[in-house]
Amino acid sequence: MKAKSIILVLLLFNLIVGNLIISLISMRPAETITAGVLIHTTFSTVAILLILFLIWFLQPKSGRFVVILSSILVAFLVPTLSIYVLSAGYGLFQFEFDLLVKGIPIAIISGIVSWFFWLPMGLINSIFVIAYLNKLKADPIEL
Repeated sequence: MKAKSIILVLLLFNLIVGNLIISLISMRPAETITAGVLIHTTFSTVAILLILFLIWFLQPKSGRFVVILSSILVAFLVPTLSIYVLSAGYGLFQFEFDLLVKGIPIAIISGIVSWFFWLPMGLINSIFVIAYLNKLKADPIEL
């Protein structure tokens, strides 16, 4: 498998599983189609950007411990930043600027309590990232 296809599988896996988790943990369906699309789009955008940053940040010489911790940190930041972006966006849209500050603890607490979703995702992501880095070590020109 080529290095680019490992990244593609990693991104698709995260988008599919992450959006399924969002759909399954929703207590009630979104009030409107627009709200549902906004939530899924925000999560997907944050996930793609953070995973690509993770891939860009790590080097083929990175140790497994650094890769695993970085993958777990990125997996924690995806729901945390998604919730903050939604909260801040709502605050800006409704001219309630205090939500820009109130959204920070809400996002952090929401990220912490959802550990049973992001911790396994971080461990699975680390497997993909280790495979990607090993592929780059074997053939650095291939990317």
